[in-house]
Amino acid sequence: MFPSYKQRPFSEANMPQLKDLRLSINNKILGGVCAGIAEWLDWDPTTVRLVFIIGSFIPIIPGFVVYLILWILLPKRES
Repeated sequence: MFPSYKQRPFSEANMPQLKDLRLSINNKILGGVCAGIAEWLDWDPTTVRLVFIIGSFIPIIPGFVVYLILWILLPKRES
């Protein structure tokens, strides 16, 4: 009734590799937070910067506060 399929066995080889979230040293403009997030998500840094700018206008948690906290907490990416 239902199509059958072979399920691959669980192993670390089948799992996608996760990157570390770190400050960028290559694409940074101010602190490297947006570029680091963009590298982590595999997005364009300009897109992440635009999201942060738009997020800065939300009165609940301003984007610049989040940016400062991440700038302090994220480790730098080693070259």
